[in-house]
Formats: sequence, C-alpha cells, structure tokens
Amino acid sequence: PLYAKLGVPLVPRWDLTSYEVRQLGASTGPDTRGRLLVRASLKNSAAHSLPLPLLRVIVQDRYGNRIASRDVAPRRYVPGAVPESALLGAGQRIDAEMLFVDPGQQAVGFEIDACLPSPEGPISCANDIIAAR
Repeated sequence: PLYAKLGVPLVPRWDLTSYEVRQLGASTGPDTRGRLLVRASLKNSAAHSLPLPLLRVIVQDRYGNRIASRDVAPRRYVPGAVPESALLGAGQRIDAEMLFVDPGQQAVGFEIDACLPSPEGPISCANDIIAAR
C-alpha cells in the first residue's frame, strides 16, 4: 500500500510452477450454441496464498499446432463475482469454466497454462518457466 501511494507499482515474483492446472475437458452441444466450453481445475500447491492467475488456453489442431490462444482473467473463469485482488489459498483448489467461439472440426486439442504479469512487464506462464529449465 505504501508504494502504491507513492505511485510505484510493485509486481512480486510469484512461483508460477506452484499452480497445478488440470484439464477437465471441452465440449460443445445444444446448451453452448456454437461455443466451446472448456473446463479446468486450478490448485495452489504452494505453502502460501497466490493471486488468481490468468489462464492461457491454447487450441491446437491434430498436429499440435496452435490454432488460437486467449488469456482468460479470473472474473471470466470463476463463478460469481471475484475481486481483482482475490487470492487462492495454500492447498486450495477451484474449478474453472470458460466459453469460446467453437473453432470447428480443425480443433482437436488444447492446453491450459497459469500466467501472471512479471516484474519485467510481459506476462509469464508456468510452462515457459518449466521449458526454460
């Protein structure tokens, strides 16, 4: 709060690998009307609370090539109203649901990644950190 009053934004270096993201599936149907419903489970495996991350959803073709991607804010995947400062407690798990325009028959798979703004400015994702190791 003190730095905010001084106009100096602070961005902590959160451990993105502490997020466990599990895909629970994707479906289309009469209830979704031309949209793709993607479901996931998000767990904080850290010993302390973490902010709710952006969820990066990457839709892939049968060769694993990216067809489309989108970063989904917590207010778009958590049911109910969620303040921007909401935290995911240590060991806490939540279910996420996201709706997208159905990409059609070309899309056969997807990946979901946990992402947060980094101190350097751009958004960093857990899979990027794991791949760099």
